[in-house]
Amino acid sequence: MSARLEKDTKKAAATLKNARGFLAQGRTAEAETACRLFLQFDPDNTAVMLDLGLMLMSKQPAAAQALFESITAQDPRNANALVALARMQMDAGARDIALALGDQAKQLPLPAPVLNRLGVFYREAGLSENAAQCFSEAIAKQPDFIAAYHALGQVTKISADAQKFRALQDMHKNAGKMQPPQRSVLEYTLARAWQESGDADKAFAHYAAAHDLRKSASHYDPDIFDHYIDTIIALFTDTAQGTCSSARPIFIIGLPRSGSTLIDQILCSHPQVNGVGEVAFLQESIPFYPNAAAPDSASSGVPTISRAFLDNLTPAALDAIAQKYLALTDNAAKDALRVTDKMLFNYLWVGVICRAFPNAKIIHCTRDPLDCGLSIWQTYFSEGLMPWANDLGDIGRYMRSYQRLMAHWEKLFPGRIYTAKYEAMIAQQEQETRNLLAYCGLPWDEACLSFHKDTRPVKTASAHQVRQPLYGDSVGKGKQYATYLQDISDKLGSDL
Repeated sequence: MSARLEKDTKKAAATLKNARGFLAQGRTAEAETACRLFLQFDPDNTAVMLDLGLMLMSKQPAAAQALFESITAQDPRNANALVALARMQMDAGARDIALALGDQAKQLPLPAPVLNRLGVFYREAGLSENAAQCFSEAIAKQPDFIAAYHALGQVTKISADAQKFRALQDMHKNAGKMQPPQRSVLEYTLARAWQESGDADKAFAHYAAAHDLRKSASHYDPDIFDHYIDTIIALFTDTAQGTCSSARPIFIIGLPRSGSTLIDQILCSHPQVNGVGEVAFLQESIPFYPNAAAPDSASSGVPTISRAFLDNLTPAALDAIAQKYLALTDNAAKDALRVTDKMLFNYLWVGVICRAFPNAKIIHCTRDPLDCGLSIWQTYFSEGLMPWANDLGDIGRYMRSYQRLMAHWEKLFPGRIYTAKYEAMIAQQEQETRNLLAYCGLPWDEACLSFHKDTRPVKTASAHQVRQPLYGDSVGKGKQYATYLQDISDKLGSDL
């Protein structure tokens, strides 16, 4: 081996080691850079191509798809790439192609992690039985695969399977030896199983344990968020609008677990509506300015509402925001008259929406605060997504600040925001659906009453629920568990 080749080989090996290390630590930006560098040495390495493709799926889908297609061209039996391609085709609306790819992967001898990912694909596609089968097969191959138990619990009741329920309890005996992320998933999965069995004491003890583990790894300070909301309310008083005439956007906002996925599914069942899901297109369209009054209110480089931002929010700046946003949603819009955007945290930007999009629709999803708080507490959100959801008191404080800001927007922009009450939709589905469509300027369509038959992928925590006809089992559930939710009630006070 020449000295040059030996040097390159060692450099490639070191680069690969770095990429693996960064991935294990969740340092995706550095992992991506390392993967790209390694592929300069070995451009046909399918394992590294797969790692890079998985990292690019959300932010550079075309590049990710090209990588997966290159992998399957070299190795048609690469199940990881087939499942990834299936998910991308489903996202692009090519359901038949996606399902064919998924079924192709299913015919292969799959290891447990790939079976789990295939199950997630089927769950998002609304095929709960297929999903449950994949998760069960993953557990059969790897009996201590906690993530598969967790996923199975999202489409069926684990408590009804005595063997799996017992296996979870047995694993919990060694929970002290687990890494916190793995243990928190186990605690949450057991919490759900005990709640299904009717043992609220054990359920809430496990919920608390799961959230305590996650809270210890976060750095959420409720005082910082409360202060940021105070500054928005104090600073944002101007209502002058830009010139954008588009009525295409429908912004669906509110708290998680407030019925927003239901509203989105109803609207997207209409033939004149498409949706972009929960993506940060609006945030990407807004320029960044330093926030002197609330410097810790967001991660570095993430835009916030500040004095500097508002001073620069000229009519031209408003139009630039609108045009960039519309360009980002063009691909999802296709020929649709309306396009829903279900990034719930856009509630922070309602003032900007009202000014930049004079003709856009804004749907504020609301639900009984205690029911909503309970559902947030019982939901295992992605790591770091909502650190305030790991403490009952923090949930109550967050909800109260959110309510204060929404009251400010309602006062500043009267008549612009439509309130979609979850309980009203449950009680009077057809009338509330008619009201919703009328507000959005859409003609009546019966398909909106059969929203659960819509075949588009759903990736939120409500993926399984919105595949069912409307039901009211969760209305008033917060009162059933009120003794466990006292910290939420205390923080909400008279707003409950």
